[in-house]
Amino acid sequence: MSAIPPAPHVLVADDEPGVLRFVSHALTRAGFRVTTAEDGTTAGAMLADPNERFVAAVLDCSMPGATGPEVVSEMRRGGNPLPVVLLSGDEEYGRSAAGDAAVRLLAKPCSVAELVGAVRDLLAGAAV
Repeated sequence: MSAIPPAPHVLVADDEPGVLRFVSHALTRAGFRVTTAEDGTTAGAMLADPNERFVAAVLDCSMPGATGPEVVSEMRRGGNPLPVVLLSGDEEYGRSAAGDAAVRLLAKPCSVAELVGAVRDLLAGAAV
């Protein structure tokens, strides 16, 4: 018998409990393993942890501690090319991610199909 490969591991960070539950549930139902963080500082620390094996992250643009774009900037400075979906109701954040092919901006609220599609599209373009 062959072993079942582990589900792709995604970090989801949002300070709004309802959004965190929605995103986590949608990705879990789509076959991902999800770990959550309630602020940008925690998300940044988890993404910097070499023992974590995330294939992607879904980050709120506006969180306490560090914004989603700040977490992405710190990741990129550290050489981490991890694909990221940024969730925001503010177009200004979209400009901060311009030019990074591994970042997608989704407006809140988004549908399950939009969310899961964005994560899958990013993973299809990444060497995971």
